[in-house]
Amino acid sequence: VPNLDKERFLFQERCLLSTDNTNFVEALTEDISKYGIALTGINDVIPVGQKVKLHLKLPGFNVGSDLHARLIWQHGNRAGFVFDLNDKEQTTLSK
Repeated sequence: VPNLDKERFLFQERCLLSTDNTNFVEALTEDISKYGIALTGINDVIPVGQKVKLHLKLPGFNVGSDLHARLIWQHGNRAGFVFDLNDKEQTTLSK
């Protein structure tokens, strides 16, 4: 299991992104840290600050997890999100 205490590490995994729980976009993760994640393959423009839900399989896990995040930047089809985690999600990510 990778050490997420490092600044960032490369991580490629398919991910579902939802801004409203009804529309989903399939993206690919680029890198991850304990504070956020970068995704590629997002063709829709998302407003900075928009809250989203991400569904992905975290490193070291066999099943997918839902994580809440907020968009902090987007350039073309790449975007960066800072995690906005509840207690359960924070516990999952810290494992």
